[in-house]
Amino acid sequence: GEDLKSISVQLKDSKLKEKIDSFYSFYDNDDYINASKISAEIINIIFSDSKKDKKKIIQQLREELSRVIVINETDKTKRVSEFEKLIIETSSVCQNFNNKIFDIRHTEKDRIKVSNEYLYKMICDFNMSLVELFLTSLKDSFISEENWEEVKNEYIDNYKINKDTTYFIPEENEIEPDDIPF
Repeated sequence: GEDLKSISVQLKDSKLKEKIDSFYSFYDNDDYINASKISAEIINIIFSDSKKDKKKIIQQLREELSRVIVINETDKTKRVSEFEKLIIETSSVCQNFNNKIFDIRHTEKDRIKVSNEYLYKMICDFNMSLVELFLTSLKDSFISEENWEEVKNEYIDNYKINKDTTYFIPEENEIEPDDIPF
């Protein structure tokens, strides 16, 4: 099945891929404070990182997501706009947690300081669920096309395999059961 971890290798944005890998490193080691920081950075990359006309781009992403997800046939336009409002509310909650809880995106004294590390875990899960929804639903916007030659070359580079070397794998001799002396 497709999930965020499995599709991260196919992302167009290398910075996004790197952040997702970092997130899982922290999250898998139960370091929820650092994982929540990284998840907030990932949200920021998707929705506003170095983009002109941020509001317009975010609006387009939400509209596209809503059109892809909603399958009502008779009143689709109405349901798409309802769903879009839900996505706006959800992303607003994410942003509020990320911006108002101390040590996620900001460290000012006026931020809310918390004593429970599992709040940070909830924020991680919440942020990454939204990220996963967008990335898996809007593959054309975020995932590069699968060029298998590039995938093979990347694999060869990552594992430092010499392309000029040919490998010979000898065939195994088949043993006939009748040739066994017992």
